[in-house]
Formats: sequence, C-alpha cells, structure tokens
Amino acid sequence: MKIWVLVADGHRARFFETDKPRGALKEFDDALEPRAVLPENRLDRDEPGQSFDRKGQGRHVVEPKTDPKKAVKDAFARELAERLEKAHATGRFDKLVLVCPPPFLGLLRAHLSETVKRVVSLEVDKDLTTLNAQDLRAHLPDKLAPAVEPAQ
Repeated sequence: MKIWVLVADGHRARFFETDKPRGALKEFDDALEPRAVLPENRLDRDEPGQSFDRKGQGRHVVEPKTDPKKAVKDAFARELAERLEKAHATGRFDKLVLVCPPPFLGLLRAHLSETVKRVVSLEVDKDLTTLNAQDLRAHLPDKLAPAVEPAQ
C-alpha cells in the first residue's frame, strides 16, 4: 500500500510517502506559491474601479469582490488537488493524509474530486510545513491508514 502525506499551507506544499501504515516518511517533492507571501498591494496592481451616482457628479471607489491573497491560496489549492487527482489516477498512491491549517484545509477539500476524497484516510488541521520527515511522523498517529479489508 502506497500512502502519500501532503503537508501544505497557502504558500508551500510538501509531499511525503511511505509503503506501510506504520512506516517512516520520505519526502519526495515540494511546491511553492510565491505570490501567497507578497504584500496585498503587490498582488492587486489594478486601481480600484469607480462608479458614478445616478444623479449628480458623485463618484465612488468600487472595492474588489475577492480578497487577492485568498484568491492566490485558492488557486494553489486547486493546483494541488489537480496534481493529486492525476497521481491517484495513475496509481501512485492508495491512501492520502492531509496536514494543513484549517483555512487551507477547507480550500483544498473544496477542490478535491470525489475519487480523491474517498482515499483520504486522515486529516490533521495543523501547520506542520516546517517539520522534517521524522518530526512530522511524530505528530501523526502511529497508524496512517486503516487495514485493508479482505475482498468478499
């Protein structure tokens, strides 16, 4: 059984794997979204739009409907979900563990396909992106995936 562990926040994602539910983790890849750490004024370079009063000469600034930082993190979550979908479709993992802070975990969940959601064996709502493989493993349960039930 191949188990992947995705540890991510809105800026960085790290991929770990193990062949055993109680096995050690090995990091095999990572991904960065550098725009997620830019100041908000660097993300949204367009000037706010203006609207006019129906009567008179008044003008009003129209604020953007979406938060630029949230939009960047949402796009990163979508990219990670697509990557997981492709990897699962090609048989690269059987079970998936998600380790993300609560806001990003929610964004990621929203983009996961039903197929990938079915193989999620554990979710940990913490930001552990800075830990090495050994320290990360210590923060996870002893067993990462339930035992496979025999076919009937």
